Amino acid sequence: MLANAHLDGDEVGVVSEDEVEKEEENPLTPLKGGVASQRAKSRAGTPPSLEDLVLFCTELGLPRTDAEYYDDHWKANGYRIGNNRVKDWKAVIRNHKRHGWLPSQKSKSATSNSKKKYLL
Repeated sequence: MLANAHLDGDEVGVVSEDEVEKEEENPLTPLKGGVASQRAKSRAGTPPSLEDLVLFCTELGLPRTDAEYYDDHWKANGYRIGNNRVKDWKAVIRNHKRHGWLPSQKSKSATSNSKKKYLL
């Protein structure tokens, strides 16, 4: 069956549906910027704004200072954790909360014990 007619100079060429499907399925052709590719770009590897961080941290019951900590940390380190670029910043915050690694979760007694002065 005939799908598309292409003009090649003065000649009219006819392309079959199979050839059109092969062009569409070729993994080497670049994406045309559809909605799915825009969503993928916005999710993966894009640093959140401070407002997004504050909103998410308050949803988790965390103080604003934790959101400011991540904003400053990612601005200073290029939105990375170690050598790896952050893929999902919400997962990073949830994971750090779960493990107690957030600044608001660190015990103040641990830091005050290390600074004790012993009198002899």
